[in-house]
Amino acid sequence: MLRLLAAVGAVLTLFVGVAGASAAEPIKLGITPVGVEGSYFTLTMSPGESRDLTVQLANAGSETVRTRTYPADAYTIINGGFGAKLDEEPTSGVTTWLSYPAATLELAARTATDRAFVVKVPADAKPGEYITSLVIQNADPVAGATEEGSGSIAFRQVIRQVIAVAITVPGPRTPALRFGGATHRTVAENSSVAVAVQNTGNVRLKPAGEFVVNEAAGKELSRVPIEMDSFYAGTETFVELPFGQRLNPGDYTASLALADEFGKVSAASGPLAFSVPWPEADTIPQPIGAGSTVAAVDQAASTPAPAASPWFVALAAGAGAMLAVMLSALGFFVWRTARRRAARPS
Repeated sequence: MLRLLAAVGAVLTLFVGVAGASAAEPIKLGITPVGVEGSYFTLTMSPGESRDLTVQLANAGSETVRTRTYPADAYTIINGGFGAKLDEEPTSGVTTWLSYPAATLELAARTATDRAFVVKVPADAKPGEYITSLVIQNADPVAGATEEGSGSIAFRQVIRQVIAVAITVPGPRTPALRFGGATHRTVAENSSVAVAVQNTGNVRLKPAGEFVVNEAAGKELSRVPIEMDSFYAGTETFVELPFGQRLNPGDYTASLALADEFGKVSAASGPLAFSVPWPEADTIPQPIGAGSTVAAVDQAASTPAPAASPWFVALAAGAGAMLAVMLSALGFFVWRTARRRAARPS
């Protein structure tokens, strides 16, 4: 038994050593506004006005990094929040108000450089809140933390740092919301239902409300409170509700009601029809090994499932791999002991 424990201990040491393999020095880039308070630009400008601004691009790492810096359209991510488009994606709208050409720059270790640019509001700009962004990232993808000699999945990554440029053109505030259709998709064998929403007004909102899913016959499956993060003026996104199982194939309705107390606006979608197809008819690929049929399940208490923590998933995967290694070692020990006993003279 002591020899078995020693063998298992050696295997565990190997496992931990693999999981803890160190990566190269991480990329440490930064982009910050110069001469203003806060971590991003908040401007109030009139139509036809221009303003000279400066950002500082920094490399706090220990190695020279070839960087890319560029302006990027801002958008609202699913369920609210700030997002910025990627390098080389087309720019439009308020992003074109910035004279900030995309560039590739080499930044030496522990150095920073200032870059000036101009914001010019068009003479015909309408009142409202506008938002765009500036980005810095490494131009050459770097190896992920588990690539070198680990035997794990190798990956390469780009590290982005983004700051917002928020511009308010004074005038009347006109908050407004509009709903699109409802859709269903399958994610990791579970259902996810989404309703398209548009901020058709001219101010940022942070709406809250309720998301209800019913069967076509009217039976209520889920009623969940919703709290969106920032929903930027002139953008569209989805309010998405994940479930802890796959809904039975069939017809359903989703209803979404949202209200923003600060913006003094509220809206309700009413019932929006959507269908859950059989797996082979689903519009996105099913996991490998998914069956061609789905057994009906009791949906009386179907409730959305919170997203699993990536740390918990990683821990569970690591624990599973560790258990498999231990069982393999135990099986080998038992097999070898049995052979030795069989080989002894009687």
